[in-house]
Amino acid sequence: MSLVASNGAVWEYMMLRRRPLPLPGTTVPVVHNSADEEEPRDSASALKIHGKRQQTPFALRFPTYTSKLSVCVTVSVAGLLYLAFLWCEMAQLLKAVTLLPAVVCAVLAIVCPGSQRILPSTIVATTLGAQLPQYIAAALASAALLWFGITTARDAIQIKRFKRTVAPPPTQVVISVLVLAGVMLTENFMIWVVSATFLPGQNPKTEPPPLQDNGQRLFQSLMQGFTKHQVVQLRRVWNVQWGLVSALGASFLVLDRYHPTRQLYAVGTRAIYTLSASRFVRTVSFLLTVVPSQVSGCFAQRFPSPPPTDVWEWIAVGFLPAAHGGCNDLIISGHATVTSTLACVAVSAHPSKVFGGCLVCLLLLDYSVEIYEGFHYSVDMWLGLVIVSLFWKVFSFWEDLPETKPANAPTSDATGFPQPEASLSNRDLAVYFASSTVSYLQVVVFPRSIVNGWIVVFVLSVAVCFVFMLRAKTSAEASTFQYYAQHILLCTLHMAFGVYL
Repeated sequence: MSLVASNGAVWEYMMLRRRPLPLPGTTVPVVHNSADEEEPRDSASALKIHGKRQQTPFALRFPTYTSKLSVCVTVSVAGLLYLAFLWCEMAQLLKAVTLLPAVVCAVLAIVCPGSQRILPSTIVATTLGAQLPQYIAAALASAALLWFGITTARDAIQIKRFKRTVAPPPTQVVISVLVLAGVMLTENFMIWVVSATFLPGQNPKTEPPPLQDNGQRLFQSLMQGFTKHQVVQLRRVWNVQWGLVSALGASFLVLDRYHPTRQLYAVGTRAIYTLSASRFVRTVSFLLTVVPSQVSGCFAQRFPSPPPTDVWEWIAVGFLPAAHGGCNDLIISGHATVTSTLACVAVSAHPSKVFGGCLVCLLLLDYSVEIYEGFHYSVDMWLGLVIVSLFWKVFSFWEDLPETKPANAPTSDATGFPQPEASLSNRDLAVYFASSTVSYLQVVVFPRSIVNGWIVVFVLSVAVCFVFMLRAKTSAEASTFQYYAQHILLCTLHMAFGVYL
């Protein structure tokens, strides 16, 4: 008994050594977890536990901290903005004001304890990286994916296996990915259908005028003193879209290595179903009601004009990737559904409400420029944000589902101590390097017309990884294929967002 107790004490000490220490002036966060009282045994008990958690006051579900430094920095920034208002040009002042959320994220990256610095630091890094050329920024993103894949793979049989939270069965994860792929391909085809069948919009002489958009009028009146180039340049400075993509990767890192209860695959399944449901509602919406485009001559710019008369050629056009969207698929913005889903994942992975507020502010700023340029009606952006937020709440039960088999415990020798981490094989390095390289080349070099083919190849590769994971005889082998699938999915997201955003 003494040997077992000694081994347990040593292992607990090792676990504590891996935890990030809080900074001075902060408090250690305490995560509220309803599963601490009871474990779900079936779907009914899981939904019951989820209902109890939903009744818990929102402020008690997340850790909180206080810091006088954040107040001092906020006052200092306000003073600097006042001085800038007195002596700087309005364009520079507007840029400074709109970058305040990024400045607050920089403050959070300094004052937050331990792993809570990762997400704010990611937003700051992507904002700074927006000043770099596209090929360099994409290379940095691919390098970050490669680094993340390699470093997490080394932890395949280590501490994170002690998480008590349950995970969805692997088959459910595969099904969710296949559902999303099917919804996206169907939507891509229906974009062509609704544009090709709206005959008045195919001829600039007969196309109807756009609907009155009060949101666009509001933003244009607020930006009267600025040129369109200056407004668009602001969007490039914020770099919100790539910031959200980077925040997604950082969220996976935080959930996978530092969060005490939440499982990466449960959160990923929840996000995939949220995006799938939102895109399905979007597809049905723009098929039911055709809204005239705000862009004059849109059809001739994005589709063959006139449409092909041959049936097979007409169908083939629908399978070409609509990287820039269609002309009449306006009811519910596809851009808003993707970015809102990424924001939901990132906000849920960080305990600070201040960080969540900063991310929402950056998201709304990005939407305002989208509305200002006339790419979407303001109601489309609004509905995209609201519908995704509602679906994110609806699919929260995925994080409470009971697991089908016990979580894999770390392998140990006869003394009870964990075995050393296994080094990566040449096959591991080849998988991680090849996936990251292909995603980078598709974003920067390869033509956009083949992106759908690569997405299908990557999704099938994930399915193959899950098959091998289910047939694995050891936990180490299963973890290897699990991390293959995780890395390939991240590279798929990088490739898809790099082309479609």
